[in-house]
Amino acid sequence: SGQVEPKIERVKFGDILKKLDSEFRGNAQAKQLELVIEPSTDIVRTDPNLLMQALRSLLSNAIRYTENGTVTVRSAREDDVLRIKVCDTGIGIADDQLADIFDEFYRVDYDPAGRYAGLGLGLTIVDRIVKLLDVRLNVESKVGRGSCFSLSVPAAIETI
Repeated sequence: SGQVEPKIERVKFGDILKKLDSEFRGNAQAKQLELVIEPSTDIVRTDPNLLMQALRSLLSNAIRYTENGTVTVRSAREDDVLRIKVCDTGIGIADDQLADIFDEFYRVDYDPAGRYAGLGLGLTIVDRIVKLLDVRLNVESKVGRGSCFSLSVPAAIETI
């Protein structure tokens, strides 16, 4: 609603990863999924609360839509950005649905058993957050093989 103003600061990305690991490890274990969160020493320039909210939503979806296999969070420095990837071995998204997944209340239509409850707002919120933060968001997905969402967050010059 235009009420949120990002508070950009230097953030140790490794601290965000530790929080994500603490919050989601139990969810992944309950579904017998392997959760891999690779450590990072990078520092980013962002609003830590908004970035955390976006990553929570992506990680929650990855775990929700993965029945077996792995959910991975990794990052790599690419010039002046940190590319953060949340990937899974879940149900994937059909090419013809990729353009719609960020729309409010949109849910993929190949869940006949109704196993994946949700309102269809998680990715809408992620999309709005990345626009607020001026972060680039990409998605690659194959039905039956999984999805990979990547965020390109401005990186600080130094690492820790």
